[in-house]
Amino acid sequence: MSVAKVSKNWRRGIWISFIFVVSIPLLMRLGDLAAWPALGGPLHPYNPDVWLRLSMVRDWLAGSAFFGHAVPQTNAPTGGIESHWTRPLDFVLAGLYQLTPSKNVPELRLMLAAAWYPFVLSLAAAGLMAAAARKIFSHNHVLACVFLLFLCSPYMADYFKPGDADHHGLMSVLWCGVLALLVRDTLRPIQASVAGILLGCIVWISPEGLIIYAATLGVLGLEALRAPRNDRHRFATPAIVTIGAGVIVTAGLFVEVPAAEILTHIRYDALSIVQVAVLWFAAMLTSLTMFLWREVNTVKLRLAIAAAAGLCGAVVIYAFYPKFFLGPMAEADPYVFTDFLPAVSEAKPLMAGPFSHYAPTLLQPVLATILLASVLWRRRAARRSRPLVILGGLLVVMLLLAMTQTRWAYYLAPVAIILCAGLLPTISILTRRFAFAPRRWQPYLWIAVIAAYIGGTIAATMKVQQAGNAPGTGCMSEVRYVVQTRQLQKLLGKESDIFYTYEDVGGEIIFFTPYRIIASNYHREASGLRDLRDMRQAPDIETFHELLKKRKVDTLLVCPVYHPQFFKPDAPLPAWLRPVDGLKFYKPDGNKPLLLRVTP
Repeated sequence: MSVAKVSKNWRRGIWISFIFVVSIPLLMRLGDLAAWPALGGPLHPYNPDVWLRLSMVRDWLAGSAFFGHAVPQTNAPTGGIESHWTRPLDFVLAGLYQLTPSKNVPELRLMLAAAWYPFVLSLAAAGLMAAAARKIFSHNHVLACVFLLFLCSPYMADYFKPGDADHHGLMSVLWCGVLALLVRDTLRPIQASVAGILLGCIVWISPEGLIIYAATLGVLGLEALRAPRNDRHRFATPAIVTIGAGVIVTAGLFVEVPAAEILTHIRYDALSIVQVAVLWFAAMLTSLTMFLWREVNTVKLRLAIAAAAGLCGAVVIYAFYPKFFLGPMAEADPYVFTDFLPAVSEAKPLMAGPFSHYAPTLLQPVLATILLASVLWRRRAARRSRPLVILGGLLVVMLLLAMTQTRWAYYLAPVAIILCAGLLPTISILTRRFAFAPRRWQPYLWIAVIAAYIGGTIAATMKVQQAGNAPGTGCMSEVRYVVQTRQLQKLLGKESDIFYTYEDVGGEIIFFTPYRIIASNYHREASGLRDLRDMRQAPDIETFHELLKKRKVDTLLVCPVYHPQFFKPDAPLPAWLRPVDGLKFYKPDGNKPLLLRVTP
């Protein structure tokens, strides 16, 4: 049997093994959904964004305005809020929705689409990371290393769980595609255009993509900074990338905003004319800078040209859109900064969490740094040096970003996995004096150590609490179970309209019921979130009642342990509250929620 055929069979076997492993949670999710609305427990994820997204896709497929991004069931009773989310993920979910059985109700079809969505993304991410890693070290074991590192990374568990229909996973997969192109020895014009389009799609999905766009442009610019004048590709690549990004965000703008409103629709937390103007101005200045760099040889003069172009760009952008430099939250309510973001885990610095949170996240980047430093220092064991320099620069940038906000971990992880997978097979060269295992199998032993470390770290620091032993333990899960099994409709029918419940389950109320809420956990709902906070912190039940009347609340779904000042054990309810009996729970013991009607 030829070596090529052995290599092909090996890769096929590794792919089959990977697909089998990632299929297990998918099949479990499909099994849970098969009995819906009967469930054995609440469905994950416990993320209101996911359910809010599915609600918006459902409304769009049901005939709501294509350009409309309103969420009518929230901010009751004054009317819904406008979401900043854009259509690319909606298109993906709608495509998967069409593949589901048409006899099912829309909610079930969307949950099935959301189950398949992360599975498809995980295959795409693994394939793209493997393609990138093979540019570092072409070896059969690279593919297996990518899959194993991917599976034992928090990156997989955080963004590729069945049912997790969030845009972060899609953005991360697009980033994997960019990395697979950047590690090539030379980016031809068509490849640079594709890289620009992928970066433009990331910006289209979320303005945070501008940071990724700038980081990519930065490493390409540094590469061109020292390029000789006759290296056409090094100078052309940054310009082509920026033009590709400009084209796709322009196309996206016509998808998101009616043509008549394009110039007047200014948003900083969503795709608007602001981001399009910035990217086209960046393309113009980058093209001009690359043209001038080809005319000069000295690095100092090139740096001066780049600094002048950057300063000019900043001045012009500030003149037209001064709030752009304040970031996506430029127009956010102050409450978002004082109360909302400090409680959002993704917005916190990585090291602000417990050891079990940041240690597994940092393990692979730290290992990638050590391997990269060893290889570059020894100048051996890697087939090409350019991919290592590009990935090394991006690793540093993404690590610094993740240190400031945990959300950047889903851009950091692919870079670390690619570097580790590409360099781990070379560890047998660096450790050839140690005969603890056959040389070609040593990378897998290192991966086993990584997996054991991640699992052990989480297990050692996890605090297991029995339901009912701590205030609120288990009660929120029961709230989710009640909502997801559609018990509220059976017990309340059309008698109820506006609910008081917790923002963390707001998305589920919107998706699973016809009722309205005050707010979900979303940054554009500062007014509702502030009112919910005031209700929770009300000093007495009469003040609580007045706040409920302000929002015309007629039904409460509450955990008494969250409101000890209102609902005391064995104390009678006030005359204006009437309990609704009949709730069924999935656990026999623990703290349980109350369903209460507000009487006139």
